[in-house]
Amino acid sequence: MAALVIGLGLLIAAFALLNRIPGWADQYGAIWVYLGYFVVMSIAGRLFWQGADALIARIRTGGAGPGSGR
Repeated sequence: MAALVIGLGLLIAAFALLNRIPGWADQYGAIWVYLGYFVVMSIAGRLFWQGADALIARIRTGGAGPGSGR
């Protein structure tokens, strides 16, 4: 569940700051900014889907997933 929340938070933050990317690219260099953005989005997407898959698996098994205490 934590991975889902962290991934979703990173995705929201990345989309919220999307309009600042061109300014950062002018200031720090386009390659570095867009490479960093790609890395952050890749990590955020992976965390989100890992958490979503775990949540779906927990729902399908009736809550008897890892860490449920059952």
